[in-house]
Amino acid sequence: TYTGARQSWRMFVAPQRYPVRIEISVREGAGAWRKVYESRSQEHQWLSHLLEKYRLRRVVFATAWDKDARHFKMFCDWIAKQAARDFPGATEVQIRELRYRTPTPEEALAGKNRLEEKPIARETRKLERAK
Repeated sequence: TYTGARQSWRMFVAPQRYPVRIEISVREGAGAWRKVYESRSQEHQWLSHLLEKYRLRRVVFATAWDKDARHFKMFCDWIAKQAARDFPGATEVQIRELRYRTPTPEEALAGKNRLEEKPIARETRKLERAK
């Protein structure tokens, strides 16, 4: 309406106020967890070439939004197979879904971008190697 453009559907109906992010960590033996992936991170980018693609992001979103534990567990099984291949010294992998409240414009300007972290799902898998 404001720009004179005509569009029969709403592209941005409402902002996502409580988005979900994925964190994946691996552990060697009894050592500390080492984060290897975090959604939209510049530092933790393992498998980001797959996990950041639209179709897979939709899968993750659906498991969090619908609280679809069965599909989240299937996703975690897949992650465990990838981690066993890519981290030969790792013995476990942990996958967490975390919900964050999107900051208000004032909070974003002040640099407060990650607020109210709330874990909504967590799975840990022992890594099995193909023989």
